[in-house]
Amino acid sequence: SVAPINIDDDGLEEQHDDSVDHKKEKWFDRKKGLWGSYIFLATFLTLAILAFTLSARIYEINTHRRDDPDTIKRTDRYLDFKLALELMNVTGFDDPSAPCTLALAWLADADNFESSSVSNADLYQRYAMALFYISTNMNSTIVAVHAGKVESPWLTEDQVCRWSGITCSNSPEDDTVTGINLSDLRLSGTIPNELAILVPHL
Repeated sequence: SVAPINIDDDGLEEQHDDSVDHKKEKWFDRKKGLWGSYIFLATFLTLAILAFTLSARIYEINTHRRDDPDTIKRTDRYLDFKLALELMNVTGFDDPSAPCTLALAWLADADNFESSSVSNADLYQRYAMALFYISTNMNSTIVAVHAGKVESPWLTEDQVCRWSGITCSNSPEDDTVTGINLSDLRLSGTIPNELAILVPHL
């Protein structure tokens, strides 16, 4: 005869509960692992974006500094001339590539103009003629310093009254520019408004 088998319902239920708990633990462990991976990936991407943004900003700042007139080391002569011109309401020197800034840089750093021996009127007049030269793209004409096609090109050490096409009063007191005749040249660009302020007899 076969002996009867006693089934312990409580034991089965306990085993079932253990199995379910084990599966739950594995599921939670798996979820924790996934969440950890997500957090790591999100953190990595965030840091990468921040690093890229910071690098781009640094590059932008450095590029801006190269073009920023405030970071360009200017000579005392440049700053003195700039102040004198600003007192005459001549502005626009914030743009390092603007004709007004280029004209001032030439006058202060490349020209041998002796400001100590002349009046401010001579300074204004010489600056105005340099500004006219640059604003009208005269560097591509026969009166450019490098052209070598006229005896009296512009932007030389001579007085502006000796520059080609310029007429002056030639009075004993001063040499005031009264006219510019460059009709044979095909100039382009614009005539600067500063001429009306700095060269009133033109």
